Amino acid sequence: MFRFRAFSTTTQNRPPVPSIKQLIASYPIRLYPAEIERKNYFDFPAPNASLFERLVSLPVRLLLARFAGKTFLNLCFKTDSGKPFYPRQFQQGVSQALPTLFDRLSGWDGTTTNSNIGHSISFRYDSFIAGSFLDTNTGAFPVAPDNIWITFGTFKNATSTLLRGPVVDRDDAVMFTRRIAASNTNRNNNTQGTHVWRDVCLECVYNDEGLGEDFEFIPPWQVPSVRLSDASMGRRVAVDSTVLASMLSFEVTRLEDGVVVESGDVDLAGMGIRMESSHFVGKEFPENGVWKIADVDHYLISPRVVEEERKPVLTV
Repeated sequence: MFRFRAFSTTTQNRPPVPSIKQLIASYPIRLYPAEIERKNYFDFPAPNASLFERLVSLPVRLLLARFAGKTFLNLCFKTDSGKPFYPRQFQQGVSQALPTLFDRLSGWDGTTTNSNIGHSISFRYDSFIAGSFLDTNTGAFPVAPDNIWITFGTFKNATSTLLRGPVVDRDDAVMFTRRIAASNTNRNNNTQGTHVWRDVCLECVYNDEGLGEDFEFIPPWQVPSVRLSDASMGRRVAVDSTVLASMLSFEVTRLEDGVVVESGDVDLAGMGIRMESSHFVGKEFPENGVWKIADVDHYLISPRVVEEERKPVLTV
């Protein structure tokens, strides 16, 4: 699969020191992507999928999930122009968010524990799409939306579309239940707490606490069918997009004297970005609802994919 690549890298004054490499490695976006592999959803054949699932079942279900997600977005998200929100209006919004993202990430000096590195990274973002990428009349945007995720749950439970936790029950490669919080184990040796059921790109976060000592774990395809019928629970929506012809120029500056010690350009083509909506209840996205960047370059998605590929833990 094509990956974006770094090139035209230069180092000035002295060779890169470990602190600079540490700084670059801590940055959410891979400035030297060949050094770190990050998985994305549906990029690789699921290791626990049968041949039939890989060649027939999963592609068909993913196609249906994308169609359902597009329909859901255009029903819930309205525009002033009356035109469909997805994909055109959504692409415009992501295109506007990209330069803002890199502006905010400029001045990166590592994590809190690495704040004594003594260097910072700054950026300049450019789109190569013909015409202004903010001009809807050009018919082109530097992003291509792909998978649409819908996470149902209460405001308290569905805090993100990227909730982490071990897989505790699996029906197939893309239908399973993960436990994101455990509270106690009842006399039937079932761990109660908060779980996330997933089917392709649809998720449901449900809390089974307070169901009593006689509670027995319900198969994942039964619980959500009841919970999803209650529209009042609310949901979050997320869309994974791929960046197209865009360039990111970066400079590593030594803080003590302001000297640029390393610089380069990164072709962002192929980089993933996830936009996530705020939690909302009802049939339409509220006027005060917001979208945020939930992940970039599969920084959070990759460990979640790895987690989901593991065999289920023994208790649920």
